[in-house]
Amino acid sequence: MDALQGVLSDYLEIDETNFDLNLAVWSGSIIMHDVKLKTDKLFRNFNTTFVYGSVKTLEVFIPWTALLNSPVRINIDGVYLQLCPLNMAALDKEETRKRIKSQKQEKIAFADKFLTFHHHHDNESDSESDADSDSNSDSDSDHEHTNSKKKKEKKKSWLESWSSKIVDNLEINLMNIHARYEDTQHGHTYSAGMTLKSFVLATCDENWQSTFVARIDEAIRKMVKVENFGVYWNMHSESLGALPFEKWQEAMHGIIYQGNNDGSVETSSEFLEKQAKYAASKGADSYSPKAMKFILAPTNQLVVKVIHNEMEALGDAPKYDVTVVNEHVSLALDGLQYKQLNLTLEMIGAVERRRQPYMYKPLTRPVDKASARAWWKYGVKLAIKRPRYIHLVKMSKTANSKDPMKDCLSDRDRDEMDELEERLPLHTIVIFRHMAADEMDVEAQARKELMRQARQKEKKGASAVTSFVPGQGAVVQVRS
Repeated sequence: MDALQGVLSDYLEIDETNFDLNLAVWSGSIIMHDVKLKTDKLFRNFNTTFVYGSVKTLEVFIPWTALLNSPVRINIDGVYLQLCPLNMAALDKEETRKRIKSQKQEKIAFADKFLTFHHHHDNESDSESDADSDSNSDSDSDHEHTNSKKKKEKKKSWLESWSSKIVDNLEINLMNIHARYEDTQHGHTYSAGMTLKSFVLATCDENWQSTFVARIDEAIRKMVKVENFGVYWNMHSESLGALPFEKWQEAMHGIIYQGNNDGSVETSSEFLEKQAKYAASKGADSYSPKAMKFILAPTNQLVVKVIHNEMEALGDAPKYDVTVVNEHVSLALDGLQYKQLNLTLEMIGAVERRRQPYMYKPLTRPVDKASARAWWKYGVKLAIKRPRYIHLVKMSKTANSKDPMKDCLSDRDRDEMDELEERLPLHTIVIFRHMAADEMDVEAQARKELMRQARQKEKKGASAVTSFVPGQGAVVQVRS
């Protein structure tokens, strides 16, 4: 539940004075309307500017009293998002460096989470084996150790079963999703976007009817149904960014294709034929799906996913059996759309190109003597910087003896580490941090082994007991 609260508070602007998120989570019913999206985390890794973003309705239902026989349901209706390119003229070098650095630090933190979990899991298994060896050396504690191990295994299996049932029966229903990108070049505005009427994820029985499953010697069947998913690219478009927020929401919702009014399924060819007639008519509404130039025309898509239990996935039998059914798919991309697509990708990548002067890695491939020399220098620099960076990572993960809440890095070490992380490629940093984590594991195992040997010496060491015999005054030494 901490993860749920973290996701909601990170990506949504929640008015804490009028809405208690913590209370709502534990009450089992989270209902929010007209919530704005946060931009700092959503677009930190995208070189774009946020215009508008909102969620019309968000509902999360958690049946706390019946989690083992009722699903957790998430319903989201009306997610509207509009972006535009960064103003590169207003983006100075220092701002560019900060933006790139924050992007890289977020990716490094994500990699560290995986490494921490991975090594924590390994350490748990190692500590269990150490405990087994210690208990075998002391017969008096065998019974107590066995009982404690059984309790831990029982608690772990119960938690795994509980969490598996929640994940297996999670139901997600997304409706009316529209993400749009706009740009203006030489006085002309073009737009691109993705629209989706509905996305439904549910757990099903053998007949593909929604149900609750208990994962007992049978496969888990998941069905995903996508309706009216489309991708458009308008070479000439009216800008929505200048509209008031309420009008903007109405326009974004109006562009989502909802199908026929009578609920019947319309093929892509029928939709494109109506679209051509609509474009030829005068006074047509520009905020309509028929006014969009679709690359992928709205269509119905059905994805059926059967997840087998691990017990059934023996030999060559697949663990996942996936069936995908597409109906009336229509793709179209003309020359002007392709040209604008390349131009947009080039502009979005402008920030990435600005980072190159701060990198150790050469810009060109080793095709001549000068470029080959640059790559040799880069290789030598990596060989020199690797042990130093690994040492700095280990210090950053070690608690300070004077203040356990801080690490062992000095200010100078921290500046050096920041500079290396700015200049080294991301994949190289991840490899070096993985090596640092491995070294720390080896060192921890060595310390554990020394402590284990010290305990064994203490148990096997001779302990002398001196006693006096009445009337004789003799001293008797008993060794154990």
